Parts: sequence; C-alpha cells; structure tokens
Amino acid sequence: MTDPARAEQLQKRYCIPVYLQELDYHNRHKNAFDELSSRATRLQSDGLTVLEPWIRWKGMAGYLSCVEFARNNVHALPKGHSLTLEAETPAQYHTVSVVLFGQALADNLAVWLAEQLPLAVSGGDQNVLKKPFRKEFTKKLKASATDFLRRHDKYLNELNVYRQIWIHRHHGGGVLLSTEAPHDFNAEKMVGVPIDPTFDHHASDRQQRAEGVAKAHAGRYLYDASEFADLIANGSVALFFDVLQLSFTHI
Repeated sequence: MTDPARAEQLQKRYCIPVYLQELDYHNRHKNAFDELSSRATRLQSDGLTVLEPWIRWKGMAGYLSCVEFARNNVHALPKGHSLTLEAETPAQYHTVSVVLFGQALADNLAVWLAEQLPLAVSGGDQNVLKKPFRKEFTKKLKASATDFLRRHDKYLNELNVYRQIWIHRHHGGGVLLSTEAPHDFNAEKMVGVPIDPTFDHHASDRQQRAEGVAKAHAGRYLYDASEFADLIANGSVALFFDVLQLSFTHI
C-alpha cells in the first residue's frame, strides 16, 4: 500500500460494514472500532492481514448492519393515508427481520463469550439466558457479569419470546390496521406489532385478548412498527458494544 493514510483508514473501517459506515458508525463509535481494528487486523507492507479470533467481530458487525437495515426499512414504510395493502409484505418482512437478525447477533455474541473467556459451557448452553451460562459467567467475571445481565436481561428475554413464537408457533410481524375500510380517506391507518407476540388479529377472541393486553400495558395492545423496530434495534446496538467493551477488558 503506497498511501499510509489511506491504508490506515481502510484498516480502521475493515470491520465496519459499508451500511454501518453510511450510518456514521465509524464516527459515532470511533473508539470501539479503532480498538477492534487494532486487534482484528495488522497492516503489513504487502497489505492487510486479519487476526483470529477478533476478526470474527466483522461477521457480528454484519448482523448488526442487518438489524439496522431492517429498522430503517420499517421506518420507511408508508404512513397515514399513504399506507396501502402494497405495504403488507414489506411490513411483515422487515419487522420479523429485525427480530431474527437481532437474535442471530445475540446468539453469536453469547458463543463468542463462552469460547473466548472461556466458560465451561457447550452446545445449547452457550446462551446468555441459560442457567449454566449465567452461573459460569458470573463466577468468571463477578460484578461485571452481574451488571451486564442486569442491563440486558429484559431485552434478551423479550427478543427470545418474539423469536420463539414467530418461528415455531404463530405467524408474526407487523400488520396493517385501519379504523375504517382501508379505502376510506378518513380512516386512521398504521402498521402495528402486537405487544403480546401470541396475539392473533383473526382469532374469534381477539377483542378480549386485546383488552387483556391493554390492561397490562397502559391501555395499549400494539406497538407502532417504528417503535417496535427501535426497541429491538436499540437493544442490539447496546448489546453489541457492551459485549465488545467487556471483551476488550477480559479477553
């Protein structure tokens, strides 16, 4: 590489997917990515060399970019009178995608911690929500692990429930809703995601179910789709950088 400044820039951005660069991640999270690049890559006279095990974070950043891509596509869905049935499939696709890629990222981060700390767990127990993982994690990192679990438990449990229900038991994702017939110009229209992932808009007891969920959630049984996407994506971002910082300290 003949231009040292250009080579250094390429090195620092090597682990950051282009889509995240478009979202200014290289500046918003500069310190974290600079440290990661120093561990995952090495500049040499004949080019860039990648270093195990840290180069694996390039793949995990790829999953984070998919979460952000899904989030931003949810935000880009038509709103109000512009919302038509043409948005039905994109609404479901992108709201489900933010969950599935969020879970894929969480699973990969858990495996990374289990293998690199390392923890005496294997197979399906390489999961932050599993008791063997939590036992070994807190034994290894003491207060740091306890604080980590306190920060991320609520998010990881919610993410896991949506993933389990939507993959194995019940179709899910965003649905188009209207207060009147969809073609009525005065109708209020939205893309909603049920707060309870088992809620079925076609079930005969949907009114009673909606009322029951609303009683437990300040009068609401739905998230606005953008609100839901932010809930999942923000949790993924926080988890990604928290595990990364934990790794810098303990691995």
